[in-house]
Parts: sequence; C-alpha cells; structure tokens
Amino acid sequence: MRTLLVLPFVSLIALSAQAQTPAEPHHRMTQEQHFEQANTTHDGHLTLPQAKAAYATIARHFREIDSSGKGYVTEDDIKAWHAQQRAARQAAKTAAADPLRPRQAMHRVVTGQPAPAPAEAAQ
Repeated sequence: MRTLLVLPFVSLIALSAQAQTPAEPHHRMTQEQHFEQANTTHDGHLTLPQAKAAYATIARHFREIDSSGKGYVTEDDIKAWHAQQRAARQAAKTAAADPLRPRQAMHRVVTGQPAPAPAEAAQ
C-alpha cells in the first residue's frame, strides 16, 4: 500500500525535474544581421515598408533616423542614430547625478481626506 502511495510522488518529482531542464539559449541577432534580413532588396537602403515588415525598432523611429528625408536609411544612419541615443541617455544620466541640480518637489496625495489649506489662508 505504501509503495502505491510513493509511486505518484516519485513520478511527480521526475516530471518536475525534467520540466526544469534549461532550454537552449536564445540567439540574438546583431544589428548588421537584422538589417540584412530586413533589407530584402540587398541594396543597402532600408525603406519604411521593409522596416515595418522585419525591423520594428527602426520602423518606429524611421523619421528620426531619416532626418534628411531620403526615404530610406542605411546601416551608417542607424549606427549614428544609436550613438546619438546613447549620448542623450548618458547626458541625462549625468544631469540626474548632479548634486546641485534642482529636484522636483514631492507631492503626496492622500485619498479620502481634504487637501490642506494654503499657507496664506491659514493666517
């Protein structure tokens, strides 16, 4: 009788151990590989329809990247845009770390209670 009770537990443990085996690591494409896959005409010019079909990030920011209005972007345009984005993030990070930078005031909202009276009205 005990063996009949132990058998389901052993099989349950074996199944859970099998389910926890690590899957193959996800291969992430490089920017160049992604561009090549999206550029179906293989002319080095990625158009908006091509970007919409296979390179969603570039499609979302296509007008920013194609600042000259050519109607297509190249790998160099994309690299320059990525560098510009990194520089903007770094500048924002540096500005946020500046101890003399004015901070936004904190606002505390308490639900269910009336807002406090202004200082002038209290006098």
